[in-house]
Amino acid sequence: MKRFTVSLKFKLLAVLLIISMAPLIISTIFLTMKYDNALKDSTVKIQFTTASSQTEIMDRWLNTKIITMQEALKQNKMIFESGDINRILPILKMLKATDADNISFSFTDTKGMAYGSDGVNTDLSYMLDTYKQQKDLQISDVIQDPQLNLIIITVPVLDGQGGFKGVISSYLNVNVLLKSIGYIQLGKTGYAYLLSSNGTVLAHNKQQLIGKSFEDYASSDMKQKFKNTMLKEKTGTIQYKETDNTMMLASFGTVSQTGWRVVVTGATSEILTSADKAKNIAYLVILLTSIAVGLISLFASRFLLKPVLTITELMQKVASGDLSNRLIIHSQDEIGNLSRNINQMLDSFSLMIRKLKDSVRLTAEASDRLNLISEESVQTSKEITTSVVSVTKGSEDQYSNSQMSAKAMEEIAEAIQQIADSSSTIWSNAKHVTET
Repeated sequence: MKRFTVSLKFKLLAVLLIISMAPLIISTIFLTMKYDNALKDSTVKIQFTTASSQTEIMDRWLNTKIITMQEALKQNKMIFESGDINRILPILKMLKATDADNISFSFTDTKGMAYGSDGVNTDLSYMLDTYKQQKDLQISDVIQDPQLNLIIITVPVLDGQGGFKGVISSYLNVNVLLKSIGYIQLGKTGYAYLLSSNGTVLAHNKQQLIGKSFEDYASSDMKQKFKNTMLKEKTGTIQYKETDNTMMLASFGTVSQTGWRVVVTGATSEILTSADKAKNIAYLVILLTSIAVGLISLFASRFLLKPVLTITELMQKVASGDLSNRLIIHSQDEIGNLSRNINQMLDSFSLMIRKLKDSVRLTAEASDRLNLISEESVQTSKEITTSVVSVTKGSEDQYSNSQMSAKAMEEIAEAIQQIADSSSTIWSNAKHVTET
C-alpha cells in the first residue's frame, strides 16, 4: 500500500481527481447553501405573501363596511343628528338589506338607548360615557360565540361643534373571514391564524386556543419573539421554538383597520426538506461524478504513464546489466525527447563498454606476455642464485684457506721473533765477551 501511495501513478491520479473534483465539490456546496437560502427566502416570501394577501382581504372587507356606514352618515347627517328614530330606522334597515354579512345596524341616542334595524331595542346607558369620548370610528375585537363570531363597528355622530349626537353601530358576522384563515395550509405543517392587537387568538385551526392569549400556551422563546417583534412591528418574519422544541418559521402582516396580526407559520424542518433532497441529489451526483472521474483519471494516468513505465522497465534491465534493448519512440513531445536521449545514452554506454572490453583484452594479452617474461626472469634468477651459491662456497673455502695461511704466517712470525730474540742475546753475549 505504501509503495502504491508513493508511486507516480497514484500521485497523478490524485492530482487529476483534485483538479476535476475540487471545483465540482466547492460549486456544489456553494450552490446547495445558496439553494438553502433561496428556498428559505422563497418560503418566507410565500408566507409573507399569504399573510399580506389575507390582511388586504380583511382590510378591503372592513373598508367596504366602513365606507358604507360613513357614506350613509354623510348622506343623512341631519337625520342622524336629529336623533329622530322614526326617520333613522328606515335608513338602518336599508343598510341591512344591502349587506349580507350584517346581523344588525343600530343607532344609540344621547340617552344610551339603542334601536336596532331588527326591531330589538337595548339599553346601553352603561356605555354612554364611552361613546361620548369616542371621536372616530372603532372596531371591536372578535366577539366569540359557539354559533357566531362577530365584530362591532361604531361610528360616532357629531354635530358641527363636535358635540355627541349618538352612535351608529354595525354588527358583522366574521365567520367567513375567520374560516378563510383556517383554510390556509402550506405543506403538511404550515397553517395560518389570527391574533388581536394584544395577542388574543381570534382564529386558529386548534379550536381550544381561540379566545386565549398566546402567552397561555407559548414557549418562552415564542413569547419573547412575539412580544418584541410581532406585536410591535407591522410586518416581518420570525423564527422561534415551540414547547416541543420544534423550530417554526412565521411571517405576519397587520390588518391596518384593527391591528390584528395574520400569522402564517410552518415547521422549519419541512421548509428545508426540499433543500435536504437537493443536497442528497447533489451528493449522489458528486459520488457518481467522482467514480466516473476516477475511472477516467485511472485510464488517463495509465495512458500518460505508459511511456514512463516503459522507461522504468528498460532502466531496470539496464540496472541488471542488459544494454541490448532500446525504446521505441512514438511521439515528438518531452517523453519522446527523453526516450531519444535515453537511447543515445545507452548507445554511448554500449560503445564505452566495447572499448573497455578491448582495453581489457589488450591488457590481458600484455599481462600474459609479462607473465612469460617473469617466468624467464625467475629461471634466470634461479641460475644466478645457483652461481652465487657456488661462488659463495668457493669464497668460504678461500676464506678458510686464508685463515690457515694466516695462522701459519703467525707461527712463522713467532719463530722469526724467537730467532731474532736469540740473535739479540747472542749478539749481546758476543759483545760482552769482546769487551772483556
